[in-house]
Amino acid sequence: MKRLTLLCFCMATIGLGVCEKISEADEKPTEYQIYIVDPPINNHTIQEHRPLPPVCKPGTTISMMACRGEYEPASFVIETDSKLENLMVTVGQLAGDSGTTIPSSAVDVRVVQSCWLRITDFGGRMNWVLLHDPGLLVIDHEEDKAPFTQGMSFTRIPIDTATLQPADVAARQQFWLTVHVPKDAAAGKYTGTQ
Repeated sequence: MKRLTLLCFCMATIGLGVCEKISEADEKPTEYQIYIVDPPINNHTIQEHRPLPPVCKPGTTISMMACRGEYEPASFVIETDSKLENLMVTVGQLAGDSGTTIPSSAVDVRVVQSCWLRITDFGGRMNWVLLHDPGLLVIDHEEDKAPFTQGMSFTRIPIDTATLQPADVAARQQFWLTVHVPKDAAAGKYTGTQ
């Protein structure tokens, strides 16, 4: 299993670590690009068959600010030409500049899964479901020509797992982070550790 290490700077910056998947066949690194979604909550969908919207910018650093007790979102996209298998995003403990810490469990990481929703007179594919298990919901193959004719199905009883599971990234995958700053957290810049 390959891991994408996420280094977090809570209340200031989140930096994305380096992920390199080595193919067993040719022992060359798999090329990929990370895009930061800023702002994470916006009116754009991120779909495999469409260009990335203007809110997605190449980078490895997410900036955020949050208050004590607040939940703060962040998002990024991984895009690759070669399939990344069993990609796992991990978060380290957050260490404050005053010696205080925030546990890694305060950062919830999920995959953003597409789903079919009927919003108006016809359904559309939207990136609205945040899951720990990317294999829970399956979208039938979709082509750009007729994007409203496909369906979705659950692979089992629709109960999500408690923690993030490895994801296969065929071309593009969006990830969602929710940082819950503890009510007793000291103010300051927090940096991640591995």
